[in-house]
Order: sequence, then structure tokens, then C-alpha cells
Amino acid sequence: MSSINLNNYRNQLGFVFQETFLFHGTIKENILLTKPKSEQKELETALKNANVIEFINDLPNGIDSLIGEGGNKLSVLKNNGYK
Repeated sequence: MSSINLNNYRNQLGFVFQETFLFHGTIKENILLTKPKSEQKELETALKNANVIEFINDLPNGIDSLIGEGGNKLSVLKNNGYK
């Protein structure tokens, strides 16, 4: 029987909530919440994988748009500038 290094095991685990939640802040702050020191390339990859680049680029402040808790400001952004 082999032993398992607990720290290595924990580094391999992840958790995905059934429901999404957006925190009060910008889109960028929400994306970087779990890994704040991500490099620009990692951020771009996350946006590409989520298929949101076009949506974000059309917002008045792009990735720095304030989305509000739960994303409640997204509809305002959409109605006041999103095509």
C-alpha cells in the first residue's frame, strides 16, 4: 500500500458550485478571486474558455466593468451600452 501526501492530494482537488455567484466588483476581480496573481495569459485563457470575450469587449469598461453582487448590474450595463 502506498502513502499519499496530503498536500499534494489537496492541490489536485477542486470544487465547482452548482449555482454561480458573482461578487460585488469588476469582472476581472471576480475572475481573479481564487488566483489573484494570475498572469495576463491565464486571464485571457479563462475568458476564452468561458466564451465571454466578445460580451466583455462590448461593455463600456470592458473587463473592468462593475457587475455588482450576483451580477445585478449586468442588465444595466447591457441596456446602457451593450449591443
